[in-house]
Amino acid sequence: LFNILAYRKIDTIMYSVHIPAGKLGDLLSADLIYANLFAFMFVLLILFIAINRLTSRVSGPLYRIKKDIEKLSEGDMSFNIILRYKDEFKDFASELNYMVDGLRKVFGSIKRDIEIINRYTRDMERYHTNPELMVIKKQQLLTQLESLENKLKELKL
Repeated sequence: LFNILAYRKIDTIMYSVHIPAGKLGDLLSADLIYANLFAFMFVLLILFIAINRLTSRVSGPLYRIKKDIEKLSEGDMSFNIILRYKDEFKDFASELNYMVDGLRKVFGSIKRDIEIINRYTRDMERYHTNPELMVIKKQQLLTQLESLENKLKELKL
C-alpha cells in the first residue's frame, strides 16, 4: 500500500511543473503514516473477527457443559450433552455423556434392587400369617439386601 501511494505521489511530482524542495522522506512521510494506519486497522479488524469466532466456538460449549453439569448435580440424568458441529470440547462432552450413561446404569440397577426389596417387604406384610412363605420371603429379602450392600460397597457410597 505504501509503495502504491509513494509511486503515485512521485509520479505526480515528477510530471508537475514545480518540484518541492526537501528530502524524499519529508515528501512521503504522510503516505507512510496513512499506509501504516490502514494496515494496522486492517490487521486489527482481522484479529477482532478471529477472536470473536474463536470465543464463540469455545465459550458456547463451555456454557452448555456447565449448565448440563449443574443439572447432573441436581440429580437429573435424563440428558446427553449435545454440541454444535464446529464447537470445541466435543471429546470432553462425549466423555461426560459416557459418564452420565454409566451413572444411569448404576442408579437404575440400585433403583431396581430397591423396588425388589420393597416388593419382598410388601409380600412379607401380606403373607405374615403363613410362616413358610415368610421364611422364603425373608431369605429373598436378605439376599437382595446383601446384593444391594455389595453394589454400594463397590461404589464406595
